[in-house]
Amino acid sequence: MRRKSGNPYSAYRKNNRSGGLRALRVTTEKLITPVMGNRIKILAKIITNWQQIAGDAFVYSDPIDIQFAPHQKSDATLILSISAGTGPIIQMMSPHIIDSVNALAGFALVGRIRLVQNMRPHKAHTPQTQPDNAETQCDEMAQHTLENQTQDIQNPRLRAALLRLGQHIHAKPE
Repeated sequence: MRRKSGNPYSAYRKNNRSGGLRALRVTTEKLITPVMGNRIKILAKIITNWQQIAGDAFVYSDPIDIQFAPHQKSDATLILSISAGTGPIIQMMSPHIIDSVNALAGFALVGRIRLVQNMRPHKAHTPQTQPDNAETQCDEMAQHTLENQTQDIQNPRLRAALLRLGQHIHAKPE
């Protein structure tokens, strides 16, 4: 009787198309993107327009996340990173911030705000270089193109920065 030689795992390799290990990013991206995609777009839009949304609170707060209840697409919790000692001020401004975010979204997106104190120093207050109606200064077609070009970017801060840069580049001269 003749004994078969070879690797006992060869049958597994034939069924496994890649024949090797895959990066975790490749596997998880397919699972996470449909769930996180819209959340990242919304958060990027909030970050992009945070100076207009927060007003005076812009100096000592940053939006860091938005969390939805399971199977919900509205009434989310906006999580803000704040400077030490500014919690009461932000709490007093919460109704205004919620209204501003909901006006930007066009529906009741945010229902509450949660504060995370991270003890960072205040941001340097820089004068606003662009008018409050920044999106109307940018052609609607250019804005749509910018959003389409940045939709695959997973980091909301990077996406927001690129959207702001694109809005400045495509801004209509006054």
